[in-house]
Amino acid sequence: MSSCRFSCEEVEGELKSLDINKGAGPDYISPLILKKCSSVISPHLTIYFNALIDAGIFPSNLKLGFITPILKSGSSSEINNYRPIVIQCTLSKVFESLVLKRLNFNFRSIINFEQHGFVKGRSTTTNLLSFQDHILSAFSDSHQLDAIYTDFSKAFDRVSHKHLIAKLEAVGVGGTLLKWLESYLLDRVLQVQVAGSLSQPFSAVSGVPQGSLLGPVLFSMFINDLVQHLNSHVLLFADDAKIFKAIKSVEDCVALQGSVDLLMDWCHENDMILNSSKCSVITFTRSKSPILYNYELNGQPLSRCSKIKDLGVLLTSNLSSHEHIDYISKRANSALYYVIRTSRDNFSVQALKILYIHLVRPILEYSSIVWSPYQIGLI
Repeated sequence: MSSCRFSCEEVEGELKSLDINKGAGPDYISPLILKKCSSVISPHLTIYFNALIDAGIFPSNLKLGFITPILKSGSSSEINNYRPIVIQCTLSKVFESLVLKRLNFNFRSIINFEQHGFVKGRSTTTNLLSFQDHILSAFSDSHQLDAIYTDFSKAFDRVSHKHLIAKLEAVGVGGTLLKWLESYLLDRVLQVQVAGSLSQPFSAVSGVPQGSLLGPVLFSMFINDLVQHLNSHVLLFADDAKIFKAIKSVEDCVALQGSVDLLMDWCHENDMILNSSKCSVITFTRSKSPILYNYELNGQPLSRCSKIKDLGVLLTSNLSSHEHIDYISKRANSALYYVIRTSRDNFSVQALKILYIHLVRPILEYSSIVWSPYQIGLI
């Protein structure tokens, strides 16, 4: 895959699909204007985009991004608790969307099946179902399953451009398209936007833009070779990785520890960092006397837990659904109380139904195929 070209119809289609409810980016071009003028400007943009691909250049005026800090969890005064989401130029979104379709078509057979993030037909639910199948298979053989949950520190921001370009080249991306992708990554200029104010511009020396269209697929290609690097099972959802193995004896524990060591080697080779304080191990078992091996990460003992929240679902060591159902029931009740308290007599039955469908029911239905209650007491 050395180049790609776009037709006028493709460009016009992208312009017409723009969400007019979105605001303008750093280029201050409204999506509404581009959408309304799509038939007039699409021939000119087609020539422009194709010329940039042929030259292997992503224009610097489209590299400016406004960062909006989004609080993930925890204290709002702790900077590490924020996720930086980049608001891009509107024309950049159109250009990226065209390239993304070409990359997705060519990468569909390259991205490992273990990666469930940003892949059509896969999701958090497919990730959890696959993991559950491994656990139940171990249980049916009267074995336990040990799982190491990892946490990469600022994974998207730490992506080495040099390593990413080398990995893209290794899977067959070359020519002007590779040059264009390199140009897309390098020399990006960012400004933090808070309460209508902008910081001074600064350069991003690493990472893929969070909030961009190409960022997720580029990160998937960056982490793709991790699967081959390990000798145990691994499941991924973007940068969320868990390594696991059915345990029959201490030798199996030693083998899983070996995979943890290989993970550390991969991190060193790719300039990534694991947050050891957020990594943990859990033993899934129905035995009264399981093997409790002391796993280590970079010489430090891994904390052991009896339950863990995995992609939004609370998993316990015996794979019981009781605690998760109790957890989501409380959340759903709180959401329902909020709907009732705020609506009072001012909402019609239809409006209340809409609020319930959008605010309450998703809590109860999320990944329900994984934890679906099968006992009367859980229903």
